[in-house]
Amino acid sequence: MENSTACSVDAVCYLRIAFADTVVVAVYGTGERPAPPCTISVDVSDAAFEIEAGDVVDVVISRCGEEGYYLERIEGGT
Repeated sequence: MENSTACSVDAVCYLRIAFADTVVVAVYGTGERPAPPCTISVDVSDAAFEIEAGDVVDVVISRCGEEGYYLERIEGGT
C-alpha cells in the first residue's frame, strides 16, 4: 500500500491499495483543489491520512464517475 498525502500541499491524497488480484487508487482528499463530485467524509479522510505502508485495512471503495475511485469507509491501520 502507498499513501500519498500530497493534499496537504496542492495535489490529491490517495491510497494505492493492493488486493489479491488488482491494485486500486482511491482518493480520500483534494486539499485546495475543487472537491470531487462524490462526497468524501472528513472522518474517512482523517483516518486515511494516518495509514502507513504495510498497514492492513478494511475499506469500502466507490466509483466516482470519471474521477475514478474514492474511499467511502476505512478501518484499521495504525
